[in-house]
Amino acid sequence: MVVPNLAILDQIAKFFLLLSEAPSYWFTLNTSCDHAFHLSKRLGMDESNYKALLIAGNLARYKGGTFIIQADEWKSFLRGHRLFMDLPSDQRAAFQFDRKRMTIESTRQNFYVIRIGREGDLSPLKFESQMKIGRPPNILK
Repeated sequence: MVVPNLAILDQIAKFFLLLSEAPSYWFTLNTSCDHAFHLSKRLGMDESNYKALLIAGNLARYKGGTFIIQADEWKSFLRGHRLFMDLPSDQRAAFQFDRKRMTIESTRQNFYVIRIGREGDLSPLKFESQMKIGRPPNILK
């Protein structure tokens, strides 16, 4: 069993709390890092640093040369990280984790998404709806 680096998880949680103040948006976790809606773009990281971050937090791993999202670890992190535990229930709802199977760039793919942020009138309720919108909302609004 791999033990996650708790300092890394703390930093990811802090950044997610910052993002949770913005209008909600869905981010992909394991599609091409070139997509505008990939979490690495919001974190401002290149692909290798993004993957290293998730691996250090035990949120992902390599299996046979393939980058794998650890869904159970993500769910545990979002439900049970100490920085999220003290949030009122409406703020905890600012995070949602899901698995999708759909066509992106002409290829049928299985991938994971995370919704971060507060839901509002303009928030896409589904990842599929958001793909029509494009880029994430400005975090400074």
